[in-house]
Amino acid sequence: MALSDILSYAWHQLPVRTLLLAYGALIIGRSVYRIWFHPLARFPGPLLAKVTWYWEGYKELVERVSMAHELVELHKKYGEIMRIGPNQLHFARPSAYHEIYNQSIRWDKAAMQYHNFGINNALVCNLTYRNSKERKDILQPLFSRRAIISMQWLIQENADKLCRRLAENNKNGKSSDIFLAARCFTLDTVFPFCYGRPLDTLDAEDFRAPIVEAMEGSMELSTGMKHFSLIRDTLQKIAPWLPHSSDVVLSGFVQLQNLLHKQVSDVIKHPERLNDAPYPTIYHALLQAPKDKPHLAPTWDSLYHEAMSLIFAGVDTTSNSLMLAIFNLVDRPDYVKRLQEELWTAWPDLSSPPPKLEVLEKLPFLTGVAKEALRMSIGVPCPLYRVVPPSGATISGQFIPGGTIVGMSQLIPQMSETIFEDPSTFNPDRWLQQDSSRLEPYLVAFSKGPRSCLGTK
Repeated sequence: MALSDILSYAWHQLPVRTLLLAYGALIIGRSVYRIWFHPLARFPGPLLAKVTWYWEGYKELVERVSMAHELVELHKKYGEIMRIGPNQLHFARPSAYHEIYNQSIRWDKAAMQYHNFGINNALVCNLTYRNSKERKDILQPLFSRRAIISMQWLIQENADKLCRRLAENNKNGKSSDIFLAARCFTLDTVFPFCYGRPLDTLDAEDFRAPIVEAMEGSMELSTGMKHFSLIRDTLQKIAPWLPHSSDVVLSGFVQLQNLLHKQVSDVIKHPERLNDAPYPTIYHALLQAPKDKPHLAPTWDSLYHEAMSLIFAGVDTTSNSLMLAIFNLVDRPDYVKRLQEELWTAWPDLSSPPPKLEVLEKLPFLTGVAKEALRMSIGVPCPLYRVVPPSGATISGQFIPGGTIVGMSQLIPQMSETIFEDPSTFNPDRWLQQDSSRLEPYLVAFSKGPRSCLGTK
C-alpha cells in the first residue's frame, strides 16, 4: 500500500472512529453517573428509565402501553417512590398528591412535559406561577360560576339535541356510539362557549362529525410527537399546506390544524367581527390584555395555542366523564330508576322549563353520579410534573433534592383501594355516606392548587 493511501485512510477514517469512540465513552460515562452517582441514585426504578428520557417513549410507542396504568403496576415492584427518568420521580402514596399540588405550593411546571405539546404560549403550558397567574386572571372571568350559569341555555340546548338524536336512533332500532355522541355534545358546548361560533357536530350522521374524527386522529399522532419535537414542529408548520391524506391519523391532524389556523387568522385580520358575538369569548378576553402589561398583548401564536389547548382540555376530559356516566347508568337500571325519581322531584311537570343549575346541583344522587363519573374517568391520566425548588422538599417522608421533576398520576388517588372501597366499581352512593367528606380531597379530576383547571366551576 502506498504511503499516500495510508495517509488518506488515516485522515478520513481515524477522526470518525475517534468521534464514535468518544461519543460511546460519553454515553457509558453518563449512564454510569445516572445509575450510581446521581442525587436520585438511591431511589429504585426501571434501569432504562434511570439512563434515558426516552424510556417513556419506548413504553408508549413500542410496547403500546398506557403509562398511567404502567406506573401503577411498576410501583408494586419498586415501592411508593419510583425513579422514572434520569431526574424524575413518581409517587404512589395518595397523601403525597397534596404535598405536590396544593394552594401554598407554587413550583414551576416541568418544561420536558409542558413544552412537548407545541403550544408553549397557552395558559396550561406557562411554566412559572407568575406567568400563569397573569394569563389566568384574564381568562378566569369567562369560567366563573356566574359565567357558567349565564350560558346554561347553551348546555340545555345541546342536551336536548343529544337526547333527541339518541331517541331517534332508538326508535329506528339503530345503536348509538356514546363515545362519539359525548364528544359531539361537549364540542358543541365548549366551542361556541369559548369562541362564539357553532359547530353543530350533533347533527352529523352517526355522530361522525369531521372535526370529532380529526381530534381523535390527532390524539394518536400527538403521542408520538411529544417524544420527537422535530417531527412535531415540522408537521405543525407545514400542516396548512399538506394535501388531504387517506391516513386517518394524519388527515385528522391536518384538518384540526387548518380549522384553528383559519379561525385565528380571521380574528387577527377582522377583530371587529367579534362585536357580532352574542356573548364574550376567549378572543375578547385575550385581545383586551391590560395596557400596563404589554407582554400579555396577544400574538398569532398565543391565540392559536390557547385555542388548541382549550379544545383538547375542555372536550376530551369532559366527554370522557359523560360517556362513562352514561355507560355505567345503562348497565345499572336501578341507578337509572333512582335518578329518574330524584329528577321528577325537581321537575314534576315536563312541559315546564327544565330546572336551573342551582336546583340540579342540590340533588344528592345526581351529584353522586357526577362525582363518580369524574373519579373513574381520571381527567388527565398522565402525571402533571412539577420542579422541586432549589431548597428541596419533603415528599412522602423523603427529602427530594432541588431541581428534581416530581409528579403523581390522578389514577393513584382516585383509584386507591385505601381511599375508595372497591374503586373499580361505579358507586354513586359512596358520595352520600355520612363520612363521604373524607373522600373529597382525593377527587382530583381538576388537579389541585393554584395551577388547577380553569373549568373547575
